[in-house]
Amino acid sequence: MKNLLRAVFGIASALSLGAAAQAQITPGHMQSLLISKNLTVVGNDRSPDGSVDAIAVTDASGWPFVFSLVDFDGNSTKDAVLMLTFVPNRTSPPEFINFVNQNAASKAFLPDGHSAFSFVQLGIGTLDQRMLNAAWDIFQAEWISFRQQVLQQSQGGNYLGVSLADADPEVIDAGLTRTEVTARDAALTAALNQGLGHVGAESVVQVSMPGETLPTIAKLMELATEAAEQQKNKF
Repeated sequence: MKNLLRAVFGIASALSLGAAAQAQITPGHMQSLLISKNLTVVGNDRSPDGSVDAIAVTDASGWPFVFSLVDFDGNSTKDAVLMLTFVPNRTSPPEFINFVNQNAASKAFLPDGHSAFSFVQLGIGTLDQRMLNAAWDIFQAEWISFRQQVLQQSQGGNYLGVSLADADPEVIDAGLTRTEVTARDAALTAALNQGLGHVGAESVVQVSMPGETLPTIAKLMELATEAAEQQKNKF
């Protein structure tokens, strides 16, 4: 499923500049996405050269996200949208980050002591609105699973373990038996690999922890702009 998602949604690292040059993501595309997904705009910004437009939004729960619309080739049209958010003041071990990056369409990284998460959607030729909306559904479903694991790990719980087929059944992974680790990883894998017609936040259990705070909009916008510039420089 993850390979299918990468093929369908065109992860940026797999595409050439020539393909991206045919893309265009319009304000109309984004407006339709915001309305259909019940997202509220809470801020916006533009880079000095106009190559990145950042739109900060909140979902129904109040959690903030940023959509960064990126012009890769300087032709004044937006070729891609980068969806991004992060868990503030929570870090994750490299094993966890690597696992996510190997098994999800979205990408995890660690900026300034935070656990961040992003997904790139490129429009090739005429962008299909359904595909853009589905990209958000996939990003949100993967994000909720990612955030859940980060918070569990931060409060002394378990994060994604490795359930190898040849592992000793008696091996303990962060206090769990191999059977429990396998069940936990299978549940997360199922959440990350739902079909396009069934991806949604309602299918993934959320967790919370005392003192949990939302990312600040200013920090989120800063991080989104930096990530967009880095993505743009890959082309």
